[in-house]
Amino acid sequence: MAALNPNMRRTLGLSVSAGQALRLFADLPAPLQATDLDTIDYLVIRDVIGDQAEEDYYAVLVASSAAARLERIGLVSEVDLYRSDPYLIARALTSLDILSGGRAGLLALGEPQGKQDVGYANTTLDASFVAEFFEVIGKLWNSWEKGALARRWEENLYLERSLLREANHKGAHFAVRGSLPTPRAVQDRPVLLVTDHPLHASVRTQAAAVVSERPPQQGRWIQRLNAASFATGAADTGAIGQLIDVPVTITDWRAFVLFVKGLTPGALTDASSKPQQLGELFGPTRVETHREQEAHHG
Repeated sequence: MAALNPNMRRTLGLSVSAGQALRLFADLPAPLQATDLDTIDYLVIRDVIGDQAEEDYYAVLVASSAAARLERIGLVSEVDLYRSDPYLIARALTSLDILSGGRAGLLALGEPQGKQDVGYANTTLDASFVAEFFEVIGKLWNSWEKGALARRWEENLYLERSLLREANHKGAHFAVRGSLPTPRAVQDRPVLLVTDHPLHASVRTQAAAVVSERPPQQGRWIQRLNAASFATGAADTGAIGQLIDVPVTITDWRAFVLFVKGLTPGALTDASSKPQQLGELFGPTRVETHREQEAHHG
């Protein structure tokens, strides 16, 4: 496990399901009081796969619905990679990053959930799948170079096509060609989080952090706790931060704010030092962009 820099600011995040988040955001007051969530750095919004006539809730779409209304709060979508595609995830995550002004991130679920008959859920569970998924996101991320969105109307020119990059990826699991149909993201690199699941072993050192109840063997550690454990001092100072699971019974904004304020005595954050971009919370990440990958293999 990577050693914690004593000068690094520790983080505090909350984890909610996508359905729960949708109900909370529907109850979100306007305008939001600046102090309501000032101790919270980011929200993890979890995909919900419906069973027995319940609806699916897609975390990245729910996060996008609140991006403009939740200021200075990171929005991390916990996504089942096996039910999606790296091209679609890269496009959605880029859009979320633009909508939120650089506060988007992704947490990869360990393995498929729900029925195993959709997307890539029936593929062989292999660590190389997640590694290649991340590789493709890196190639697609910011496939529009700076200045690509020309908007030179006098020349009847919207895009400078020489500044668009093709991913041209062909691997064991995916064949992808770029560019994304999405303008340049705010963050230079995608913020990708993983867990201590065996399928994430090959990407832990590249990811922004590893979310786990216990210290992982590799990578920067975000400690996952419930509220009771956090309140009784179970936060480990060896972690770069804590992620607290919000009880499923909390579905209205007032109760949510009271829950957050109840965490304040043990909170490890300093609201005045909260960065503008999500990636700055976790320090430099080694998930390579397309240009860096080309430099290594050129």
